[in-house]
Amino acid sequence: KIPGIGALGALKLLSVLILVVGQAGAYRLARGWFARGPSLLASAAYAVLPAVPLIALNRNFLANALGLALVPWVLAGGRGLLAGERRAAIPYVLALSALLFTHLLTAYLCGLAVGGLALCLWRQGGWRGGARLAVASLLAFAMMAFFLVPQAVEAGWVQLGLQTARQDYRRYFLFARAGEGAYQQTWSG
Repeated sequence: KIPGIGALGALKLLSVLILVVGQAGAYRLARGWFARGPSLLASAAYAVLPAVPLIALNRNFLANALGLALVPWVLAGGRGLLAGERRAAIPYVLALSALLFTHLLTAYLCGLAVGGLALCLWRQGGWRGGARLAVASLLAFAMMAFFLVPQAVEAGWVQLGLQTARQDYRRYFLFARAGEGAYQQTWSG
């Protein structure tokens, strides 16, 4: 709780800060390819695309929203490492380790995006760029070992099937029918 701000105000402030972090990351990522004007446009587009405002502002899934805000930072750092910029290692490692700590599903999807980025920029970075990216990724995983190793060990003790038995993905974000407004109808099936 922030002094002078109630719990709801603090959540709103945190949501706005998450959007700003995401926009700054989208701008930094776009600056790797574009001039200032198109990069600002990409940053604004990132903030108004349906997933980010829905998750951060409407549903207030803070962990997921923070994960989405960190993805552009990871991609920008990965692009820098592939391009030979050694100074990109620190933001990449910090953003990836924060993403792993914040929202694992977004981290898995971001891993696919980083892999695609590495394939697209392979001619530019070659084996050295790929090695820099791999070492930085391993360093980020090593930083998160205190979190990931116990989670992997404990997964055998938890009945994960019970958690996913009632998930109906037909009602999730992209697949939901228009007019379903109630929380119970949308999320629990």
